[in-house]
Amino acid sequence: MERVRLYALYEAQVARLLESLQSEGRWAEVLDWGMRWIAMGQMPEPAYRALMSAYANTGDLSKAMATYERLTQGLQKELGVKPSEQTQALYKRLKAGWKTDGQTGPAQGTPPPKSRQETATPTFPLPRVRRSNLPRPLTSFIGREKEIQQVEELVTRARLVTITGSGGVGKTRLAIQVAGTLTPQFKDGAWWVELASLFKTAPSPNRNPSHQQDLQIEVELITQAVAKALRIPEDPGLPLLEGVVEYLRERQLLLALDNCEHLIEDCAALVERLLGDCPELTILATSREPLGVPGEKAWLLPSLSLPGMEHTPDTRDIFQSEAVSLFVERAADVLPGYQPGEAEAPTIAQICLQLDGIPLAIELAAARMSLLSAQEIAARLDRRFSLLTGGQRTAMPRHQTLRAAIEWSYDMLGEAEQVLFRRLSIFAGSFSLEGAEAICDSQEIRGDEVLSLLGRLVDKSLLNVEPAPQATNLPTRYRFLDTICSFGRLKLDGAEGIRWMRDQHADYYVRLVEAAAPKLLLQDQVIWYKLFQAEYDNLRAVVEWSTESDQAESALRLVGSLWWFWWSQSSSREGCDLALKALALPSAVLFPHARARALNTAGFLLCLLGDTKAARLSLEEALSILRTSDDKASLAWSLQFLGLVFAYDKEYDLADAAFNEGLALTRKLMVVNASSLLFFAGDVDLLKGDISRAKKIYEESANFLLEKGS
Repeated sequence: MERVRLYALYEAQVARLLESLQSEGRWAEVLDWGMRWIAMGQMPEPAYRALMSAYANTGDLSKAMATYERLTQGLQKELGVKPSEQTQALYKRLKAGWKTDGQTGPAQGTPPPKSRQETATPTFPLPRVRRSNLPRPLTSFIGREKEIQQVEELVTRARLVTITGSGGVGKTRLAIQVAGTLTPQFKDGAWWVELASLFKTAPSPNRNPSHQQDLQIEVELITQAVAKALRIPEDPGLPLLEGVVEYLRERQLLLALDNCEHLIEDCAALVERLLGDCPELTILATSREPLGVPGEKAWLLPSLSLPGMEHTPDTRDIFQSEAVSLFVERAADVLPGYQPGEAEAPTIAQICLQLDGIPLAIELAAARMSLLSAQEIAARLDRRFSLLTGGQRTAMPRHQTLRAAIEWSYDMLGEAEQVLFRRLSIFAGSFSLEGAEAICDSQEIRGDEVLSLLGRLVDKSLLNVEPAPQATNLPTRYRFLDTICSFGRLKLDGAEGIRWMRDQHADYYVRLVEAAAPKLLLQDQVIWYKLFQAEYDNLRAVVEWSTESDQAESALRLVGSLWWFWWSQSSSREGCDLALKALALPSAVLFPHARARALNTAGFLLCLLGDTKAARLSLEEALSILRTSDDKASLAWSLQFLGLVFAYDKEYDLADAAFNEGLALTRKLMVVNASSLLFFAGDVDLLKGDISRAKKIYEESANFLLEKGS
């Protein structure tokens, strides 16, 4: 009985509290106390009515309607009754569109009469005070449900949350959505401050952290923007910053600062001051790099979800991806009624993949649907910076073309950062710190400076980090989005020139592969295979670039070392094509030793592909070159591969002779070759049907490795 009495007392007190909060328009607190009461059970109708009023007064009528439906279903399920007349009357008023000031909506001419109970407990308070100036985008918001939830959770735990990400990835739109959702939780609302249109004054010479003059100028500029957004009147006897601090000191609100990157130091200084003096203030910022203020939670916004294209894609899966959904909806803006069919879906998916799921790039591509088909757009994406132009006239200049969006970030880099950014674009796919240090080292950038500069590019959302998988010895890798990398190469071509960087790139990877290739046959070969897999885009690029410019030596040396990797990865066809491409270069004859090793690779892979005639010609040419050289290891491989060709052609005597000569060489040189050669010799005995001898040779091959600990 005592428990019942206390609960009744609690209900009465909370009901009076909710009445008071509603009359003062303190909607965030109404939501808080209403939800607490509901969480205790018993389906308290006054709490549900309070939530309905709070949602309606903060502009979220759909949630008000959903709250009523939840109450109705709960009462029917638990008690078998309907909501009270008072609750039903409130629902009807909301549904009819009644506003908070008591004026009628479009559905009726006069408000319905209030019951005595409604008069005693006002459902709608005094006219609403303006609680937000959030922008209202004219286009729909696609996807991002998971991202919205993650940022909302961060805002509930931290007073400063910064959404970071590359240009055009959608930071502003996400911040608007999050701020709009969170507005009811802040008694004094959510307020938007746009900073992109503010321009820095010319910095004083030798600006440094101890020099405050320029910093104060820019902080004043940002403070003016904040005061204007909050409509804070200026007091002639009080500095503007102090006036803003006084205004915010006792207010509980969310302040959204959009596009902080070009005023990063100044924003950081202002934010630190405001958070320090205004205990109820929460700040949500967007920037291409974190502000670096104590307590900041920086959150990197990823690109839109992309369709998987590893296998034959399902059309339904393609259209479920956020990137494709955005393309289709924006294309319908310029082609009313546009609905792509199954045949067009893979092309649209490919466009979105090539544009890295960047919303701005996808929107610009979709806008071209008024002039080009999806297939034509996809075919022109190698010229994306000239194709993806012509954004909305009302958009900021940096959002009217894809190039301008990235140029905005590039222009804010320091000189050394710009040099490194350009040079790193030479990599195909991802790269390691070691590779970056080796290739980018020069008079402008020392190798030991690369790590700190890499960190700055990561902080500024231009470069992504790919941590190494756990339980591996592989290094951390870094990767540009393809669109950003393409921009970097345009800049590289106009600065140092791309030829010098390609030579640097090729030299590094040729040396890496030649040093690592023998280790593919050792006990820890898995590590080296994974390294080659991670670097394969760069290896392929070296061959492609070298063949384009007739740089035969690099291409020949690389393909001459990769035969085992291609074979083990079931990539014999691709490896053979690249090897033949390198061998066909006019200057290939100038490098006989490198040519011989490439002929070995081509001959071995041709043999595996079943073209034993071409394989024999290739290997016999390699053999004739290597018999006059000091490279006995490569000569042994020629003999081994030629033995395989003879065996496939059932010329077993010639096969045995080739294997025996090769084995005699490898026993003197290195155990790995001997073991491998014995292994292939066992294959020949299997082809001949001599299983007993094949088993003996396989065992000898295994013992070679075990005895030497390889």
